[in-house]
Amino acid sequence: MCYNPNKIRIIQHNCRRSDLAMHSCLNTAEQTADIVIIQEPWMGHNEQDNTYYTISHPSFTSLISNTPSSPRTITFISKTNPHLTCNLQNNMCRDEDIQILKINTATIETLYLFNIYNERPRNNRDLPYTIERTLSQIELPKRTILAGDFNAHHPWWNSNTNRMIRHQPLISIASATTNSSKKIFENNSSTTTDIDKPFSEIESAHSIPPPYRRLKIQLFC
Repeated sequence: MCYNPNKIRIIQHNCRRSDLAMHSCLNTAEQTADIVIIQEPWMGHNEQDNTYYTISHPSFTSLISNTPSSPRTITFISKTNPHLTCNLQNNMCRDEDIQILKINTATIETLYLFNIYNERPRNNRDLPYTIERTLSQIELPKRTILAGDFNAHHPWWNSNTNRMIRHQPLISIASATTNSSKKIFENNSSTTTDIDKPFSEIESAHSIPPPYRRLKIQLFC
């Protein structure tokens, strides 16, 4: 397979803790994605050293954050794309529901991908959802992609929504960064959308807020 050094292909899926769903997603992504971000993955626990593990796949390397409890966001990186380098940024966040990756290729300026599962913590259901609890406290790098399962509904990222819910924290972040190279991708989108020049190298399965329109994004969902 010939890889384009000027493109990065990203897909996202909430696997609802199913290893079968993860295998299916990765098998489908072998020819269509360089990066697969997953929310609610199946995770195993090694009690001897209190570490966590997940499924393996011959075409992808798994990146698992060092979090105090079992992570609910993990990322798989293609083993066959020679142009792509991805590194976890554990120093930026250790929340189980956010994973931050630094992405580089020889021809693409460094960008940061936030893999987000917007949910209350398992050990304290009284705390806010992830975006309000943690993401709002992080200073976003200049070239940032916010992607994942937001558990929030708004026409900015889902034009078919009929009921807005849990959208305000994300709207506040997006509104504060509309003059920078920051993009938002979410699941449950079924229509093609566009983005502007700074992120012409990204292909994704998900839609983006209205301020960013021009270059086509390929949809995989």
